[in-house]
Amino acid sequence: MKILLVLSLAGLCTAAVVPSADFDRSVMKFISDNEYKGGQVGVMIEDRLAFAKGYGKNHEHQDIYVHNLIPVGSLSKAFTAVTILKLVEDGSLDLNAKVFGKGGILSAFKPWDEATVDQRLYDITVDHLLRHTGGWDYTKSKLMEPLLNSALLANGYNIENITAEMKLPELTTPIEVIRFMMSRPLDFTPGTQSAVSNLGYSILGQIIEMITDFDYDEYVKKHVMIPCGMMYTKIGRPHVFAKTRDTNEPLMSDVAKVSPEFVGPALGWESNMYDIMRFSRCLDGSGDFKILSDKSLNSLIAKPSAVPVQHSNSWIGAAFTVNSRGSIWIEGEFFTDDLLFFHHGPLVKDAATQQSNAAPGMPSAYGAFFTGQMFNPTKSSIHNLVKAEKSWSDENLFLDDVADVKTKYGKIEQVVKYQLEEHHLHGYARALSLLRYDIKWINGFSYKKKTYFVVIAQKVEKPLFDKVLITPGLTEATLTQHKLHLEKSGFNLTYLQNYMSHSHGGSVFLAVFRKNSYSNSTVIRYGLQHYTQSYKKLIELYAEEGYIPTSQSLMYNGVDGLVSFILQEDENRKSQKDYRSYEGITQSRLNKLVTGNAKYKRKLVYLDEADYFGKPQFSAVFVNDKVNSMLFNSKLSVKDMSKIIQREQMYGKLPRIIVAYGDKGSLWYAMFLEK
Repeated sequence: MKILLVLSLAGLCTAAVVPSADFDRSVMKFISDNEYKGGQVGVMIEDRLAFAKGYGKNHEHQDIYVHNLIPVGSLSKAFTAVTILKLVEDGSLDLNAKVFGKGGILSAFKPWDEATVDQRLYDITVDHLLRHTGGWDYTKSKLMEPLLNSALLANGYNIENITAEMKLPELTTPIEVIRFMMSRPLDFTPGTQSAVSNLGYSILGQIIEMITDFDYDEYVKKHVMIPCGMMYTKIGRPHVFAKTRDTNEPLMSDVAKVSPEFVGPALGWESNMYDIMRFSRCLDGSGDFKILSDKSLNSLIAKPSAVPVQHSNSWIGAAFTVNSRGSIWIEGEFFTDDLLFFHHGPLVKDAATQQSNAAPGMPSAYGAFFTGQMFNPTKSSIHNLVKAEKSWSDENLFLDDVADVKTKYGKIEQVVKYQLEEHHLHGYARALSLLRYDIKWINGFSYKKKTYFVVIAQKVEKPLFDKVLITPGLTEATLTQHKLHLEKSGFNLTYLQNYMSHSHGGSVFLAVFRKNSYSNSTVIRYGLQHYTQSYKKLIELYAEEGYIPTSQSLMYNGVDGLVSFILQEDENRKSQKDYRSYEGITQSRLNKLVTGNAKYKRKLVYLDEADYFGKPQFSAVFVNDKVNSMLFNSKLSVKDMSKIIQREQMYGKLPRIIVAYGDKGSLWYAMFLEK
């Protein structure tokens, strides 16, 4: 009878609906049916990443996960277009400025053969290049795509050999191709037709370099990628493909002939779905930051003025194809892998209600980047797959990217990252701030000749945009300059660490600046690389005046210990807090000091580690304060820490301090948790 009852109840159970499961299966089927090797797909719902996944293999027959970098082909043009419009916003560039000839932005660029120049060349403006109306159409040109000349020749196309014509051993820079094309007839009068032109966007890359005096990729990273929290995106590197070439590999796979750097502004970037969807969020401002003003976005989607598309439902705008509803998209080209980036519209329909073109709770943007080139109608196919899904995840998958472990207790939400590469820090910090996560602890460390950071960040209610600045890689001089400059804007130095950076080639500083962090009664003193003995005498003197150390970073120069510090005094405090500070202590002594100070109600507020001839030495500060239930452990692995964090969060103990250190070739962590 009991068995029958169980079976009866089981029969009444309804299978749980797994968010996005149907869409996931549909994508896998689409990849299989179209014989793609693999790809990445992502979907935005309003301001959150509701779906992100990697599938199959890349061209090198390696597994694709959602965090892996993939070539983004023609989406590279969007990065270039946004940079150009940012320069226009800043007043550094005029869209109507002429490009070539006397008075042109690139007046220094001379045609390879002055005798064969099409005089219409000197009518080309920045706006023509931006909207693909510059006068070049590879479908009509005998050269086809000049930037890919070497790859086309290698693949058997019967076209003119630019290298041979110019009598060069090889084409080493796109400038050589640009000079050659300046000597060739245009395919149409500039401004009268639209035709996607990689050459035009390569020229825009040269304009960015000329205007800014920065390398193209360096400037785009600093002014577009980092502000948008895009920590991974970069100009691609040549890949080594299998010796047996598959039939569905695009021409851009022949990187032995075309380096991604060569076609950077048009086709050369690589990214992953996390960063691609961050770019989407940055375009529409669904987070706390919008990369372009509404005026610039209107320029981005505007119809080319003299091109006969005024009565069309869609047209080529700046990098994107645009329709009359304000939606924008970019697809793959004849020379690249199939791809789609689609956004329902970066400009909202109703400025008063901030209602977007996408219905509430429905996808606002999505991306699909595949391994292979099948010339299929990608846009309509992916659109139908997205439209068919009725149950999207309520989670924000951006958090999966920024966190190794997520914690929650009551209203407190935290993310912890154990090993963040130094070159990702600027973008990572920005990505956190756009998710409204405030970095509460950060510590740099070296392991196996690389530099990393461990980070603890906590969810906050208010926007953090431009209120917290994380600045690694500072020298003594640049740290002082930053401090003086930022103080004029109301920023205070609140955290300091001296760490070894392999990318900077030695000892540098990490500084955290917060806007209006201190009250008017707070006085700050800081010092860099004081010998430990002189530091001890110094803090004894300042202790008599009521100062306590809030940062006390340790570094060794041979046998000499060097301390960099921040001392803080609150003139309005009625009584001075009791504190203890220690430098050059071993791991075993550190454990005893944490326990001993806890008996006197002093808790750990700062911890740092330095390598002393292969042995870890610690610097610690304990302050008498309200002591809650706490836990300290050292010599922990990542697995150990994750178990402890997940277990202790149930009791309200959350990580406050984590420091990584090497010992006998292994990486360990010391962690302090507090309720």
